[in-house]
Amino acid sequence: MFLKLYVVAQVALSPPRREPEPDREAGQTTGVPVTFGQVFVAGALPATQSLVGKLADGTAVPLQLDVKAKHGDGSIRHAIISAVLPAVSAGQSQKMSLVAQAPY
Repeated sequence: MFLKLYVVAQVALSPPRREPEPDREAGQTTGVPVTFGQVFVAGALPATQSLVGKLADGTAVPLQLDVKAKHGDGSIRHAIISAVLPAVSAGQSQKMSLVAQAPY
């Protein structure tokens, strides 16, 4: 399964839990937290399956899912997803795809 989601890193939907650390030489900020809500159609994301974020350059980003609602079949209907982007330059946006991982 492959879900495509575009996340703009400059827009944080929740306050960061820690301050991002600027990399003064490269003009980048590292450890940029993002949080957003995502809905899924019935059966798209079984409760036994997890997601990982993939940036455009192939970097895997661990995701934290807070499931808010499930469909009648038990699959996830709505979740709050949080991640920490490794680095973002000033004025840059990041594209991140949600990719399903095999169950544990």
